[in-house]
Amino acid sequence: MTDYVVGPGGTLPADTASIDAHAMLLGGLPLLVLATRFRVTQIGPYGELVAEDAAVTMACNQGARMVAGLDFSAPELTAGWHVTLAQTGQLIVTAPDGMTVYDGTLAAVDTWVAPVRQAATAGTGLPVAICSAGTGEDALERIATDRAAWVRATIELR
Repeated sequence: MTDYVVGPGGTLPADTASIDAHAMLLGGLPLLVLATRFRVTQIGPYGELVAEDAAVTMACNQGARMVAGLDFSAPELTAGWHVTLAQTGQLIVTAPDGMTVYDGTLAAVDTWVAPVRQAATAGTGLPVAICSAGTGEDALERIATDRAAWVRATIELR
């Protein structure tokens, strides 16, 4: 994973906005992971740390909580977060401010899709983890070490 540090007025290469979506099962429960390919650290005008990981900070500013001990059991939906998953594999994730966090495809197997369908029917939502990681394995490491944020998003299946 590549790290960027940006100060006031700094700009980043356009590809830092690239996000990958990963369908994972943790203990038999579905988890959607959105991982930026680059970690961006923001520094303030006096050299102070503004955000160690801009992706995680953005998610927390939109109501996400930090992962703690791989516990995704909080039952309440996170207000405004929404996942739309089409049968074609098209995936759209939106944040409370209306920002599209992800719009692309998701490779998911039936063992992941089936419990997602059940959660959509039951209205219990889907845990979505947000972190900066170069690969799916990197994302799991960041989640396991509590360096990711997560939400429980409403689900719409098409």
